[in-house]
Amino acid sequence: MQDSNPIHTPIKTCPNLSNTFTIEYRITDINLELISNTGGGHFSKEPIAINDLIEVMPHGEFTSVDLRPALKGRSLNTSGFVLAILLAEGMAIRVPGKRYKFVRELNLGQTTDRDTAPTTKTPPKKSIFDLTEPSPDAAVSTVSTPVTRGKSARKSTRAKSRSSTSVD
Repeated sequence: MQDSNPIHTPIKTCPNLSNTFTIEYRITDINLELISNTGGGHFSKEPIAINDLIEVMPHGEFTSVDLRPALKGRSLNTSGFVLAILLAEGMAIRVPGKRYKFVRELNLGQTTDRDTAPTTKTPPKKSIFDLTEPSPDAAVSTVSTPVTRGKSARKSTRAKSRSSTSVD
């Protein structure tokens, strides 16, 4: 068990969820405390009861928004910072293929087997700008659509109709 006295508990650091800055925090037996961050975002400095976090973390997939009922203060950054800490401490793991979805890890008192965590990898969405050739086995269908749509197409159609109806 860790020391519950914050003076004797070491300060740790971890990256935020997007890995652009670091967060300083302290974990005691019962609380998690945010100390500072190098990104400059505001957060609540109120201690967060670890048991409250465990209670609000669903057993399925979740995001930082799901942690907000356990947090005090009005800063929206706090939940993201706390989730980054849970990730760094091994209390949560990322869902494969989903950038901001997480699941609980076993060391939070989860009673289910680790094999029940989602392992299916969702294929990345194909960009509309992806011009790679489909595989030879894939069915090919062509759909003819006008090249221009929207305001620019209407403007060019009106401009053509005006020029053809004008009389010299």
